[in-house]
Amino acid sequence: MVFLAALLLIPASVAGWSLGGWERALGVLGGGAVAVVNFWLLARIVVKTTAGQELALPTMLSRLAVKFGLLAGSLVVVVLILRMDALGVLIGLSVIFAAVLLSQVVEWLT
Repeated sequence: MVFLAALLLIPASVAGWSLGGWERALGVLGGGAVAVVNFWLLARIVVKTTAGQELALPTMLSRLAVKFGLLAGSLVVVVLILRMDALGVLIGLSVIFAAVLLSQVVEWLT
């Protein structure tokens, strides 16, 4: 699913470029990269929790807190330090939701 979200960044960045130029397209790519990495980290936490490797509650909460801190920090870097287009970043962040829906449709059809 992470691969599907990464693939969806291609048409999303093309759409961003057509609507707002290179700045918006780079914002889409930056936001999409943040979303894909965040989803991958969340999936690792969920898999470790449900795959029989029982994590203690403090360990799981600390991993979630670190993941949230990384998410917040990466968004600060992308928007405030690199000055990427904020609307493009939001569009890039939403790619993960489109990938989830598309993944479910593909699963239902097979």
